[in-house]
Amino acid sequence: MKSAIVKLIWISILFVSVFFVACSIDKTTFAQYEINGTVRDAATNLPLKKIRMIRLGTDYLLYSDTIYTDSIGKYSFTLTDYYAKNATFSLKIEDYDAGLNGGEFATQNVNVKFSASDWSYVDIVGDYKGEATKNQDFQLTKK
Repeated sequence: MKSAIVKLIWISILFVSVFFVACSIDKTTFAQYEINGTVRDAATNLPLKKIRMIRLGTDYLLYSDTIYTDSIGKYSFTLTDYYAKNATFSLKIEDYDAGLNGGEFATQNVNVKFSASDWSYVDIVGDYKGEATKNQDFQLTKK
């Protein structure tokens, strides 16, 4: 009986040790990405307020991100997703207010691609160690 208890304790210690080692091997599974910029009228270069921006390409409800530009056309997405050194996010940019922002603008589908220079911290071998930020401005044309 005593031998069985000792054996169970050792198995438990081994299991816990393997669990903690496995959890600490890859701390870069997820990354935080920020995409920000300004949306402007292509003809006048004026900022566009109330433009809807939707992250596309995911079926997972957590990632159904939608934001709107502010009164001076600025936007900022903060996304947590699986780490990829050259991650690409698809966005749909659309005017939804039927002309209240100075016109009716055509919808655009765009890809925003991150590169090594967008990472806030990269170690000597180029592995992810933090966040990535991409400044991306867009221009919309009237319908």
